[in-house]
Amino acid sequence: MIRRANIGDAAMLAELGRSSFSAAFAADPRNRPEDMRAYIDQSFAIDVLAAELANPAIIYLVDQREELTVGYARLDPGSNEPCVTGRNPIQLSRLYGRAQHLGKGIGAGLLEACFAEARARGHDVLWLGVWEFNLRAQKFYDRFGFRRVGEHTFLLGSDPQIDWILQREV
Repeated sequence: MIRRANIGDAAMLAELGRSSFSAAFAADPRNRPEDMRAYIDQSFAIDVLAAELANPAIIYLVDQREELTVGYARLDPGSNEPCVTGRNPIQLSRLYGRAQHLGKGIGAGLLEACFAEARARGHDVLWLGVWEFNLRAQKFYDRFGFRRVGEHTFLLGSDPQIDWILQREV
């Protein structure tokens, strides 16, 4: 079941974000452990997530199966890049799933819920950044009709990396 997250979900989102991000990127030799730690500590701190959940502009959707949250998405309408087209774009800034649930439709279900949420709020374009070396995610987004429109720098700790900017009309 996909639902809106609430402030009580902060600790769970922190744990899921930390574990998912680590599972996806920690083993890549391009990512230094100290940069991974710095990014994870900053981005997935419970107080940071609680503040984001308290902000009515930021939207968190969670996929909960019985007692376990298996994935989540974060939408940010206040973020944009010059290369993104559309009169009212919204960013998909996170789409994470538990490693043991990858390939089981969690991401697809969350992404469809993001499209629906974007449409309901009057957005015309959903955009995101994906690491240039994250081929699995690039293939996933390609299946949903996203196209590359540019790139930007993503700071992983102290390491500036290149994210491709992808977008799709909703």
